Amino acid sequence: METNILTLRQLISYIKCREGWEEKVYQHLFKRDKETYTMGKTIDITKTREGYGHVMTELLAKKEAKPYKYPICVRDNIDPFDKSSHVEVCLMNPNYEKPAKGLKWWGGKSGSSKAPAGRYNINLEKHNQWFAFGYTDWSKIIDTKIFVKTKQKIEFHEVLARILWELTFDGWTEIDVKKNTKKLMKTLEKATKQVAAGKCKTIKSKTGGVDIVIPDIVSKQINDIIKKIKDPKK
Repeated sequence: METNILTLRQLISYIKCREGWEEKVYQHLFKRDKETYTMGKTIDITKTREGYGHVMTELLAKKEAKPYKYPICVRDNIDPFDKSSHVEVCLMNPNYEKPAKGLKWWGGKSGSSKAPAGRYNINLEKHNQWFAFGYTDWSKIIDTKIFVKTKQKIEFHEVLARILWELTFDGWTEIDVKKNTKKLMKTLEKATKQVAAGKCKTIKSKTGGVDIVIPDIVSKQINDIIKKIKDPKK
């Protein structure tokens, strides 16, 4: 099913003016949060209503804006590791160009179009069909259209619930998201420098595919998470 429904603002308004639909959004989010957050967080339907209710209020209060250059897309995606299918929210590149057949990917700088013979620059914007959704300014995407590209039927309330869940991944307000995004960018910058300096671990692909490179800063974060799982009191 491929459908262009409404803008994000229109979808929120549509849900709010139909009896019982807003509660359907909260119930979906409550279930999603319960399945996801297992450490140090109490999931309560009242908190769900309050938290996401404030999010929708903030979104609707945003000034009218031009549609963002990347439309919002709710689509099917295949996990590259276990090959399972799941629905995800992302941004869709309307100017995507599929690399010429037979070319292999090459990881050059995003601002460079030059690539060795027989390869294409995977970091060029035009060769990326999908982008992460959760780090986009709320003010930019509030009046952006939503496309649904799934093989399954998804009701409007589930579309909105999935969008709100991804939108709040890094904060409950737009200000929080911006602050946390800056922290993430600093971490990525540090990780890039560590890889360049050889301060990382490399897991070689057994199938001739892409090697996995883990900077030391990421390894530390993973170890901290493992320790917290083993002993939540610490």
